[in-house]
Amino acid sequence: MNYSDQNSRPCPSDIPSEAALLAAMMMDSECLSQVLRMLEAHHFLRPAHAILFGVIRDLHRQGQPTEPGAVFVELTSRNLLDQVGRDYFSEILECPGTSGGYYAT
Repeated sequence: MNYSDQNSRPCPSDIPSEAALLAAMMMDSECLSQVLRMLEAHHFLRPAHAILFGVIRDLHRQGQPTEPGAVFVELTSRNLLDQVGRDYFSEILECPGTSGGYYAT
């Protein structure tokens, strides 16, 4: 079980929800802004999700595009793609509730 730092209460941990949230962040700028006000990379249970969140956050802070293609390029340039996984990155983009249709090449 995952515990928060503040109150030692269990934090929710739902890998599919984390993945869907990351996909939504890449596809919806309003969602991105809201999530960045509430979460940090350490809130994600899966290390690949924390990496993705950090890359998306950094791109946003730099005023760069945060759509899947830009995130993929940034993961590659930072040599982080292997840690996330090319196939897993594509799977995240196909999460229910997202528009899908993006594929990492």
